[in-house]
Amino acid sequence: MSLEAQSTLLALASALGFASATVANRVALRHMTTLAGATVSIPAVTTVLWLLAPWWLRDTGAHLDAVAVFAAIGLLFPATVTLMIYESNARLGPTTTATVSSTAPLFAFSAAVLFLGEVLSLSVTVATVMIVAGIAMLSWNARPMPRGGASRPRDLLLPTGAAVVRGASQVAMKFGLALWPSAYAATLVGYTVSTMVVLLASRLAGRRHPLSYTRRGIVAFLVVGAFNGSAMFLMYAALAHGEVVRVAPIVASYPLLTLLLSALFLREERFTHRQLGGIALTVAGVALCVQR
Repeated sequence: MSLEAQSTLLALASALGFASATVANRVALRHMTTLAGATVSIPAVTTVLWLLAPWWLRDTGAHLDAVAVFAAIGLLFPATVTLMIYESNARLGPTTTATVSSTAPLFAFSAAVLFLGEVLSLSVTVATVMIVAGIAMLSWNARPMPRGGASRPRDLLLPTGAAVVRGASQVAMKFGLALWPSAYAATLVGYTVSTMVVLLASRLAGRRHPLSYTRRGIVAFLVVGAFNGSAMFLMYAALAHGEVVRVAPIVASYPLLTLLLSALFLREERFTHRQLGGIALTVAGVALCVQR
């Protein structure tokens, strides 16, 4: 199997992992808040990664510059992005947040072309636009914004910033993986730094509103962490084998799989004409990207 094919399969598997984590997160949020859950899921993944490190990192050719890149990414992704999305949901509502956040692939391949010299073909451009448009259609919800949510234009910086960070982190990760092609090391270092970030954030937030934990919530968020950690590792492995302009749009299609998994397991989705149109656009975009 060619490296290009491996990258595509890994990206698709990563999208499935992120979708599974999103569905599991919906269940987990019935028992605990996002921030409390993050203090469970992210440190748990980090602990497992460190326990397995002696076997996975044996004779892999560690590179200190790559570690610095992985650590810098960990400051922002996944912990900081999770907190930005959390705050954006509170201020703008889930519809605006999901729609604006779906533009991450546009930032990813723009940065890949500018900084990595990757070639952006017409087919990839069209495929990415189709995926972003499809995700926006899938994410749109006519329900009003939560009461008390702010509607100031500057609040759009939260989901936009999250999209920029997601896109830029993939490009930075590609650079780091060129120095040390170990998806495991990238995941380990990133999660270690993210654990520090989320624990600090929870400590600061806990001074105003103490976090609440439940047994069911802890178990549910452990499942969320397992799916997210696996998806992150698979995405980094895909980036180690393939170009950002191919990997980013495929991984970004995970909301489509989220919708399908929700309909299958949670039975809380009813497909509308808009959603069916979003599904068609997203599937066509992914197919075009894969066939490139």
